Amino acid sequence: MDTAQLIDEGQRLIDDLDQQLHTLAAQLNKLGNLLSYRYSIERESPGEGQYLQGDQARAAIADDICRMDYSGRNDISPIDGDASKTFICACVQIPPHFLPMIDSINKTKLHFQHWHQRVLATQKTKAEKQEYLRKVILKKCRRPLLNLDACDAQLVSTAHAVTRVNWNINHCRPSRRLSVADAIAELKHKQTQCSDERRQQLDREITALQSLKPSTPVAACYAKGVKVLRFQARLLSSDGQWHKLAGHAAGPIFYCATHAPTPQFFPPSRQQRSRAGRPSTISDNCVSLSLPNWFFYRTCNTDSSTNKQPSAKTTTRKRSPIPGLRLGKRRGKVSVIAGNTSISIEKYGLEQAWSMGVDKLIANDKLQPKDRHKAIAMCPNDIKTKPITATE
Repeated sequence: MDTAQLIDEGQRLIDDLDQQLHTLAAQLNKLGNLLSYRYSIERESPGEGQYLQGDQARAAIADDICRMDYSGRNDISPIDGDASKTFICACVQIPPHFLPMIDSINKTKLHFQHWHQRVLATQKTKAEKQEYLRKVILKKCRRPLLNLDACDAQLVSTAHAVTRVNWNINHCRPSRRLSVADAIAELKHKQTQCSDERRQQLDREITALQSLKPSTPVAACYAKGVKVLRFQARLLSSDGQWHKLAGHAAGPIFYCATHAPTPQFFPPSRQQRSRAGRPSTISDNCVSLSLPNWFFYRTCNTDSSTNKQPSAKTTTRKRSPIPGLRLGKRRGKVSVIAGNTSISIEKYGLEQAWSMGVDKLIANDKLQPKDRHKAIAMCPNDIKTKPITATE
């Protein structure tokens, strides 16, 4: 397919998508009172936002749906630039005839994604692909600042009732899973482009890596970390079954359900919980001094003793001599768990936390008061954690 045909097809897809999105936005303006939350991910701070209702909410949702172009240079790189990137958190109840309209928009988005992937496939290097797409194809289509991610993002819709929606920020850093053998090959490649003195240093680093298994996995993290807004929704079907829906918060969540209750609405918190989310599997242990962006995984057996952590199996599944009282992990921290209550060992110390757990079982009539001293004496002594004092 030549350039003229690619331009004609791209122009047709862009115009179709633009028209369908504006039609959907016009239909949303006819709905009743809407609630949305404008949220800004800033460069240094977690972010801030505000609730919008009525006409302001409708205008914000319509603008977010129809936005297909970058507003400027900082909008392209919101984390590195000075400006913030704004998202709209919204959950919109729609009539049944909206669902075919949204499905048609998602199909057009999918065709557009396949189109620009075919455009990029005509070039070889990454620089040539971006230059050809931006400066040749999209410029001829009169959309040089077209936001491909926004155009590709599928609209989220469901026929079930939404009862609860949470938005949260994920701090992620793209990485590539490689091996120690790849790290050695990279160091040998550096040896062909350096002086003799530098080559001796690389020899010592290669010798140190050769003591490990060549298949040992490592992570190459060249890209900078990014902040991504995601959502988690709880759905209730007409037959009473519960479902879950999660994904990137690329736009509002549309749901079609008659007599549905107002969903619980939880926008991103400005102050993020400590150690919230999935823990990172990549350690801070660098593979080599000459490879500053290559790191070992936390599950790997390396020479560094800093990555050795108590196993979850030995701490959470260890058999306790007292039914209902055990050691376990809650929110990533080892705690004393008494029934449904967790007591922080880091805060109170192991012995005090164990005693508090025993008292909790006695208060819930799960342990006899006469057995208190015997239960406290059964406190395990294989975890060394001191309590936090006021001076610390």
